[in-house]
Amino acid sequence: MARQQRQFPQGKYILRSQNKSQNYAVYLYYYWRGTHVRRSVDFYVSQKDWNQDANGGAGEFRPSYGPNYKERNAYLKELMYDIDSKIMDYLKKNEEITGEVIEAFVNGDKSVLRADNGMDFIEFSKQRFIDRYNAGKIGVSSRENGISYINQFAKFLKQEHRGSHGEKNELLYLGEITEQLVLDFRNWQLGNNRKVDTVNKAVQAIAGVCTYASQMKYVPIEVTLAIKDLHLSDKSLDADEITVKYLTEEELKKFVDIRETLPLLRQKEFHDMFMFSFYACGLRLIDMMTLRWVDIDFKKQVIRKVQVKTRNRNVIPIREAAIKILDRWRGRYKVFVFGLLPDKFNLNVDEELRKRRNSVTATINTSLKRQSKFANLDKEITFHWARHTWAVLALEKGVEISKISRLLGHTSTAVTEKVYAEFLPDTLGEVVDGLDFKF
Repeated sequence: MARQQRQFPQGKYILRSQNKSQNYAVYLYYYWRGTHVRRSVDFYVSQKDWNQDANGGAGEFRPSYGPNYKERNAYLKELMYDIDSKIMDYLKKNEEITGEVIEAFVNGDKSVLRADNGMDFIEFSKQRFIDRYNAGKIGVSSRENGISYINQFAKFLKQEHRGSHGEKNELLYLGEITEQLVLDFRNWQLGNNRKVDTVNKAVQAIAGVCTYASQMKYVPIEVTLAIKDLHLSDKSLDADEITVKYLTEEELKKFVDIRETLPLLRQKEFHDMFMFSFYACGLRLIDMMTLRWVDIDFKKQVIRKVQVKTRNRNVIPIREAAIKILDRWRGRYKVFVFGLLPDKFNLNVDEELRKRRNSVTATINTSLKRQSKFANLDKEITFHWARHTWAVLALEKGVEISKISRLLGHTSTAVTEKVYAEFLPDTLGEVVDGLDFKF
């Protein structure tokens, strides 16, 4: 009866001659379908002190080797067991294994167990543009521009040490690309005064590579979709961003004072939301809607939240006035602070969130316009005035535009300057006056 072929490779130890020396080098050895894989374990032994038939034919040191023979045998067993286990795990996932993969395991390369086979993101991306060009799907300029954008990403990884491995964490496995990493790259470019259009093209280049990698199961599809959503729309700022309407300090004080005189509970609640937005450095309504109790660190007095519009992860300090409002809302709703969304609302459904935002905006603004009359203001305020009011009053108090930009959660200082350009000259003039250079 013919011997059944073994369905998986198993290792053993063999001796290899060291020229004319009496001692032999001990090698870990695998053979699989025509491929021989060997690796020295840096042990040396004479033939009389080695028992090849022991340990199921894997071989081991005899007691005559010396007092540490047990210790070395234990090491050999552990090493081979570790590699055999990796081979079995690989076979469970892939059903087939090659000699090259076995060699990688024997030499300590764990990357072959990864879904992306340990491929480098930058090299994979560049090759993708080259392959598309060779296939006639893109021209020379698209190939070179694509590679240039990937080089910019590589520069970011190197300078910021944001990779997953390498001497200075400058390298990134293909499967370890994340939305947050690309978001940080986007903000890094904006911080280096890259134009929004250029930044978008760089993000699109990465998203295109990820789309292809997702088809090959190297990158999760949800990561690719999230990266695609990082496209900036700075060319068309929201209408309420372009026209800056705000309350002066005196007008804001008049608005604050009406809260207790408002006849309806819902009016007081909308009043709380407006003032909380102001105290929380101009938090947008969409971020008020999606603000969860878990986003608030009362001990450190900060809000940590990914902003819906820009996808920026922002940290907003809150102080006594904001916390006083939160105290009034404690215990009302389990998940979302102001109850503008049901507890089980799925924040990943953008279209449904947009519809609810439009509905909530209309309701709150209608109430705030009535409250403007209660406060005897000669203007009808909307919710977004809270954001503009905070920014303008902060500028008037001499806060640096870069700090205001960070607290507002803008994608770059350039956006803040564009929105509040009319309020900058006086502030900058005061800075120059304060320097008072006279030489």
